[in-house]
Amino acid sequence: MISEPGIYDLPMSVYHSQCCVAPSVSSGGLRTVYLQSPADFWAFSDLNDNRMQSPASPSLFFGRAAHALLLGDEDFEGNFAVVPSDAPRAPTQAQINARDEGRVSDTARRSFEFWDSFNIEHEGKDFITESELGIIRDMSFALSENPIMSLLFEGEAEKSFIWRDDKTGLYLKSRLDMLCATGDLADLKTTSVRSPDRLSAEIRSHGYDMQFALATVGLEELKGIPFEADYYQGRACIVVF
Repeated sequence: MISEPGIYDLPMSVYHSQCCVAPSVSSGGLRTVYLQSPADFWAFSDLNDNRMQSPASPSLFFGRAAHALLLGDEDFEGNFAVVPSDAPRAPTQAQINARDEGRVSDTARRSFEFWDSFNIEHEGKDFITESELGIIRDMSFALSENPIMSLLFEGEAEKSFIWRDDKTGLYLKSRLDMLCATGDLADLKTTSVRSPDRLSAEIRSHGYDMQFALATVGLEELKGIPFEADYYQGRACIVVF
């Protein structure tokens, strides 16, 4: 359990857990409190013994898989399984109910045979499709071909900033994809949005500005970099979509 303020190399699962000697909260938790409500935060918080199960999100799985392959912040092979393109459709709830009653069609039987075996073989992993894997490979190529990205992605990757807030006693956690050698801060986001106006709306709706703001507080606390306009002149907080 972490007790000292510092910059740590942590697996993503540890970072998002209660990894400190007192309650901790990350940028995502703080943004949920502010952009939604304290009740939304508490409903799913691991500080809550009666917390609700977070709903599975294919877009969340895709974003995590992209980060794992592009930035190495998770063990891809250990956390994800790729569903073959020729895999049958996953059984519907109606088909599951019918099997429980002893009624299984030939189509449903083929589906159950594949998915029962696949789920056992890859128990505990999240699934992405072969098509999604191809998209991530295309993203990787696009990033490698962009001279700005090659410059930005030189630096310290996936560092977890953890420090204690004097006012509340909470441990605060901030983790960006890259502390660039240029002095910039960069974070990779996956999105289906393309137009600048809609991307600006994405930044506001997800509170990415708040995410970077917390990171600058962490820089001040842990690296002694003052949060002052003169110091940040010529530097930027960069969202890479």
